[in-house]
Amino acid sequence: MTRTLRELEHELLRETGKRLARFGFSTRPKGQTFHHDIDGGRVGIHLSFIEHESDVDVTVDVAIRFDAVEDLVHRSNKLLSKKEKADTFTLGAELGNLERGEPFRITVSTTGEVGRAADGIERKLETVGLPYIEQYSQPGAAYSLLSRDDREVWVHSPIHAERAKRACALLEVMGRHSEITDIGAKKLSFLKSVNDPGAAVFSRFLAELQANGDQ
Repeated sequence: MTRTLRELEHELLRETGKRLARFGFSTRPKGQTFHHDIDGGRVGIHLSFIEHESDVDVTVDVAIRFDAVEDLVHRSNKLLSKKEKADTFTLGAELGNLERGEPFRITVSTTGEVGRAADGIERKLETVGLPYIEQYSQPGAAYSLLSRDDREVWVHSPIHAERAKRACALLEVMGRHSEITDIGAKKLSFLKSVNDPGAAVFSRFLAELQANGDQ
């Protein structure tokens, strides 16, 4: 990536941060992600860059993290560092896929186009991202989504075993422990039906979650 493209990306992050401030997000991103605290967690708006020879495409993702859910999911995870565990999210999606089923991209080739691009990101967040955040920052709504396994839900949580863990963890966090056995069995059945390599890991997670909740 050339210096010019890198400068375009940095400028776009700066201009986007200015616009996201009015929605309560941090003006300075952590990496390429802007954060906003919510009750029991946080929301992230992440910009991804696809570099070409003379321009950059940007896509925008929204993600929601429930701290208690992620703590449960990672309780026995020895593969991730403490920092990596703190940076995971419970669900999320790219804004274009949420709106129309295909990625939303804005192309920037000169500094004069950065303001327009940032305005476009702001509009897309306001019309698509914020309603998504409002709906799914409620644990019950997040569970209703992640308890499913049809293709529509894959865009929000594409790794089947991880989606299964978070559905069960959401029940635990919401005080609905008695429902975990049923949804856990359905999730495990689905994982086995698609020969998912994460089935065994999910089975151990489920057993641990049930045992701890029964104490």
